[in-house]
Parts: sequence; structure tokens; C-alpha cells
Amino acid sequence: MPGFGTAAQEICDDAAVIKISGKFYGHEGEAAIKRLYALQSQKHAGALLLPGGDYFNAFFTSFEATRNAAENYISYSAQFTESQTGKSASLVCKSTVALENENAFEIAARCGVSVEKIMKLNCFKTPFDVPLGARVIIN
Repeated sequence: MPGFGTAAQEICDDAAVIKISGKFYGHEGEAAIKRLYALQSQKHAGALLLPGGDYFNAFFTSFEATRNAAENYISYSAQFTESQTGKSASLVCKSTVALENENAFEIAARCGVSVEKIMKLNCFKTPFDVPLGARVIIN
């Protein structure tokens, strides 16, 4: 997720709070904000992969967006809280990068995982909506 910054803060029982902020520009920004609102409405923890490669199993706990019509951008801030369920287990997140014209079916075959698993771990609208160069979580 593009952002001006990310921060992780340790809280009770060693749970981390991850805060992000940034801006989305143009028409694509509108679609990105809609996806984030939809993600926030889900009430279960999921995979959160930070730009530095750190992996967390986290709940999406807050989200705010503000439109600047004059400059054609939407600024946002969000907060995630690490789930304590299964935290004692070793969490290893493996990923791959989508190749040109590759879809979830081809990635699944290449990486030896199911398409269902790829769809569950990633935010692709359909198995055919995998952008070139996207980091695809596979386990």
C-alpha cells in the first residue's frame, strides 16, 4: 500500500499497532479508497505485509480519507492492530512477483499452491486481475 510512512508500535501483550498514511491521485485513487473501506468492513484478521518485508496477522482497526478536489487527490490514514491469535507460532510469509500477463492460475501452478489460497491471501478482484509486478502472497 503506498504511503508517506508506516510505523509499528508495541502495545499490550506485544501486539503491534501499524499506522500508515499517504495520498492516492486521480481516478485510480477513488477505486483504491473503495477497496480500503471494503477491507475495513471485514471483521477478521488477515495478512499485512509492510514495504520492508515485515509480516503481521492484523485487524484493520481504523481508516480515514479526505478528498482534495482542487489538487485531485485523496489523503488517507489507517491503523492496523496485530492479532494475538496464533502469534506464538512462527509466521513466515512467502511471496512471489507477478510476471507479465500472468494470472492467479498461472502463479498457483508455478508456485505449487491453490488458486483459492492466492485469492484468500491477496486483494485481487478476480483471478485474472493480477497486475504486472504485484507482490503475490502465496502462504
